[in-house]
Order: sequence, then C-alpha cells, then structure tokens
Amino acid sequence: MKYPFRKISVMWRSSRGESRVSIGHITVAGNGNISFLYDKEGLQEAKRKSPEFSGYPGIPFSESPIEDSDYLKSLFALRLINLEREDRKELLDFWLLDDNLASDPIMLLAMTQGMSMSDMFEFVPSFQRESKNKQAFITDIAGLTITKYDISALKSGDRLQFEKQPDNIKDPFAIIVLYDGNPIGWIKRGHNYLFKGRKNGIKLTVHKVVNNAVYPKLYVKVVY
Repeated sequence: MKYPFRKISVMWRSSRGESRVSIGHITVAGNGNISFLYDKEGLQEAKRKSPEFSGYPGIPFSESPIEDSDYLKSLFALRLINLEREDRKELLDFWLLDDNLASDPIMLLAMTQGMSMSDMFEFVPSFQRESKNKQAFITDIAGLTITKYDISALKSGDRLQFEKQPDNIKDPFAIIVLYDGNPIGWIKRGHNYLFKGRKNGIKLTVHKVVNNAVYPKLYVKVVY
C-alpha cells in the first residue's frame, strides 16, 4: 500500500489541555515495514513536565532506531480501534476510511491517531501530497481551553480559515484556525507540518462538534 505519509510522530502530553510533545517517530518504509526512533529533546521536555515519564511502554530508550518491525507492529496494534463493533461503518466513515484502508494496521493507526482513554499518547502522521488527486484526513483542534471559543456556534460543513504563526514561541510551525476571523484553536503538532511552505490548496471544514462541558472537542476535515 502507498501511504500518504512517511513518518508518524508519537505524541504525549501530561494531561488534557497541555501542549503535546513529540517523544519519538515511526518511520514507514515503502514495503510497509516500520522502525522507531526516540526524540531525545522531546523525552527531556516530557520528563520536565512529568519527572516519572519513562518513554513509550514496551520500548526501552535507545539512541539508535529500533528496527524490529514485527515487534513494533504487534505493540502498536494495541492502539487500533475494534472493528468488530456494531457501529463499524459509522466509525470508519467518521475517519474517512473504507474497508480496504482499514484492513491495513499502519493506515488504521495513522488515520485514527491511536488515541486511548487510558493514557495521553497519540500517533500523528505527517501527511504529504502523493498525487494530483485531493486527499483528506480528520484532526481535532488543539488549544480550545486557551481560546475559550464557543464551539457550539459551529456546525458540520462550516468553512474555516487558517494562518501561519512563525513567531509562535512554542512552535514556529504553528497554524491557528479561525472562523470569521475569530481564533478557535490550532492544528495539532504533527499534522501542522502539512501546511509548511503552502499557502493554497488546503481546505478546512468542521467535521464534528463534541460540545462536552468538561472536555469539548472540535474535529475538522483537512482536504489537501
């Protein structure tokens, strides 16, 4: 399978609402094999935020790439959503997946981002344009707790705008998302690299609004 990405960043944050840290990267080869390499700076930042942080469970620290593809795939398979559930079709439709794409564990992990309610890890691919045909993925907007934007005013299909923030002290690749000129939040780290060096050809629309009083989420569709 030809993937629309070559790298998947393994992101971590100390708690919801905190900024994400890239603690390592999964490299995807053309033949589907994968390797993993820790990000030393990311690990140090994670440990500053949470001294007990020790890396990704099941992967001891190494300064060299870990190239046991079968082991890594079996480990990351624990992050895959259960496709035996009754709402399988609705779930795949939400993440823009068909049965063919969902049958590939690397594609399934990348498109659904391997999120779990039991920890703060996410798997965020760096998408890249692979053909002249339009491609798309779903991402959730970061920083809602910072902007305090009332996402209940949004509905599926609403067109959103974005602007680069090269002077952002936390992330020089930061992409802020707006509606009618008002800031909503940011494209989360990893996915924001798609916007690097590009001004046109990317369309953002509201995909789903989860207006939870405790933990609101805004999912957007990115077409590129």
